Amino acid sequence: MIIDLNHVNILTDQVEETAAFFERVLGLKAGYRPDFDFHGAWLYAGERPLIHLQTPGSSKNRATDAPVGQGALDHASFEVADIAVARERLKANAVTFRETRSPDGRNDQIFFRDPNGVVIELIAKVA
Repeated sequence: MIIDLNHVNILTDQVEETAAFFERVLGLKAGYRPDFDFHGAWLYAGERPLIHLQTPGSSKNRATDAPVGQGALDHASFEVADIAVARERLKANAVTFRETRSPDGRNDQIFFRDPNGVVIELIAKVA
């Protein structure tokens, strides 16, 4: 039934700061976003808008008293071509992260938090 990840939506009252973080740290680019009646941004990897940002009060899918940032979603994971390049980019941007290898030894993983406390995973297949 599912064939691909379409996007991850992050509620934040720091839209500009969060967009700048993902642009700087992951190389995503802000791009086209429909003219919704609430503030937000879409961040693209190539032609795909992978991360959607929106202001907290605008979501019809979330209880009004639900926490922003760390909710039921544990993390969003993005595959990268080269884990060493990703690691160096995080270091260059002073992003605190932790690294691990999957128990089966097939994937290297890096975990860090965005400005809202959302955990982001970068994963690469071990050669």
